[in-house]
Amino acid sequence: ILMFSLVKTDGDINKYAIITVISAVGSNILNYVHSKRYLTIRLIKNFGWKIHAKPIMVLFATTLMVTVYVSSDITILGFLCNDEIVGVYSVSTKIYTIVKTILSSVIVVSIPRISALLSNGNREVVNAVAQDIYETLLSISLPAVTGIILLRKQIVLLISAQEYIRATSSLLL
Repeated sequence: ILMFSLVKTDGDINKYAIITVISAVGSNILNYVHSKRYLTIRLIKNFGWKIHAKPIMVLFATTLMVTVYVSSDITILGFLCNDEIVGVYSVSTKIYTIVKTILSSVIVVSIPRISALLSNGNREVVNAVAQDIYETLLSISLPAVTGIILLRKQIVLLISAQEYIRATSSLLL
């Protein structure tokens, strides 16, 4: 709400930065406070980091590769075209990133539950949860795709300005 109400022009970069930093820091502080209800957080000197190093490196490498892959389209477009085209495409990228984040949050929230069920050997319950996730994703993604296709012009105007109306073509495909 603050982004939409306060950030309007190129000169509002400081407002954008402040809102982004405060939201990230505030979220982390609230997560820390909330987690203290369930966990005892303390520093441990010898925690056996060697057993955790390989899984952490796998997660790091995967995240790095996904970031490079996701950013490659805009980078290549920047080499091939001018800044105006990159800006237009970035608007449509931001719009479908919002929808993608909502859809992926369903999966991210479900992973700990599925992991706990698998560790207990509850295959039937895991299958039921997987079916629920599938149905939830379908019930969110189909209306989201339809809404983006039908309302792409209004969405682009809400997110950006009239100069970026050409972003509607990449939202259609």
